[in-house]
Amino acid sequence: MTSAVRTLVAGAVAAEFQAFEEVMQSCPAKHFAERPSYGHTVAWHALHVMDWTRCMIQPGLNGADPAMTYSYLGFEDQPWAQAVTGPTLAQEQDGKEVILAAVQNTFAEALTAIRGAPDERFSPDAVWQAIKKPRPVAESLMYHVTHTAYHRGQVRQVINQVDALAFQTKTPKYTAFIF
Repeated sequence: MTSAVRTLVAGAVAAEFQAFEEVMQSCPAKHFAERPSYGHTVAWHALHVMDWTRCMIQPGLNGADPAMTYSYLGFEDQPWAQAVTGPTLAQEQDGKEVILAAVQNTFAEALTAIRGAPDERFSPDAVWQAIKKPRPVAESLMYHVTHTAYHRGQVRQVINQVDALAFQTKTPKYTAFIF
């Protein structure tokens, strides 16, 4: 049973990671860190998903490393997030290539952790002590898939908005048509 759960989880995580990377790749480098009129940059979403991947997957399967710190969990005003805030693998201003390399490396490590974790980590009774509370391992991994998909949709919206804003600033405004 646990190998079937592992196969399902690994397949879902791999598919969503690939889809997330494809959306990030579609963003022009010049717009990657450009702030939309509301919300976060594409770079922030990439780093947010990367840090949550680091925070959820490897600790849930192999045990938490108290030395790991994060910068993009999204709850920076909360005490539990402040307790783990610190250096991370990349920053928003690092540029598209550096950020994508960090994200891709994190995703590869996460998939390796899923495929190499002990079978008992995929049993219905397996839990891990998350930052705030104990969580079921398999449920947390599948939640991370939906969390990543949510941010993939947000990245698509940011790309569309930033592209539209760039188009508006380059398109002349006509007040009258001459026929």
